[in-house]
Amino acid sequence: MHLPSLCCATACALSCGHAAAQTCASPSAITSNTPIAFDTCQGESSLALACGVVPLAGPATIVRLDLPYPEGRVSIQSMDANYAPTAFLFHARCADDAPCSAAAWSGPGTAGTIDLSPLDSGAYFLVVAADANAPGASCGQIVVTADVTPAQQALVEEGIFHSGSAPLWEP
Repeated sequence: MHLPSLCCATACALSCGHAAAQTCASPSAITSNTPIAFDTCQGESSLALACGVVPLAGPATIVRLDLPYPEGRVSIQSMDANYAPTAFLFHARCADDAPCSAAAWSGPGTAGTIDLSPLDSGAYFLVVAADANAPGASCGQIVVTADVTPAQQALVEEGIFHSGSAPLWEP
């Protein structure tokens, strides 16, 4: 089944937005199986907390993920020696008190990965920023990749939805 009305029929059928935008009001978009570089220093600066409890040290890259059938994974990797970003997956809205559905920690040379398959179908915001409690720079260069296998892509195109999973924690 082909889904022509979606921007891209992938596990991350991601919003069609301006690629340079990185804010809650204008989140970035990514394409599955294509690494995209971001500079979190140019991102959203109004978020002080992630998941209502984790203080952020600096600006955040914001990517909207519309997941009609959550499959695959999203990974982040720091490109700066002193920047250790954390990726948070906010469910439905982009705000300090938004519930978190998943998180992944990354360090220089080490990728952090979020498995999308346990998630409910819906809209998510991938928020990548430095944790204020972690040492290192408050912002930096990152690469974000949404990986989907051909088998997972076939499930996405079938349009089957997940439900019943809960956020990892909610403020």
